[in-house]
Amino acid sequence: MIHSASGLNKPALVQQERQHISVFKKLSESCKENMDVRELQFMGTTTVARDVAFMTEVFDGTGTLMSVLTYTWRMVR
Repeated sequence: MIHSASGLNKPALVQQERQHISVFKKLSESCKENMDVRELQFMGTTTVARDVAFMTEVFDGTGTLMSVLTYTWRMVR
């Protein structure tokens, strides 16, 4: 659930978001320069979901339901 930001310090949130964007931009540039492109095939939503399902089975047993909370940048903006 997304809560209203009306009671929050909006200038501070804007500054924090700018800092996050800067960090993610640097991280993205570093990945482009240092990463083998073939590894990108293992970085999608489907692969992550399979990994979480596998870990759930290992830790909690076969057939155990898993709970996952996810968000996207579009949801939190």
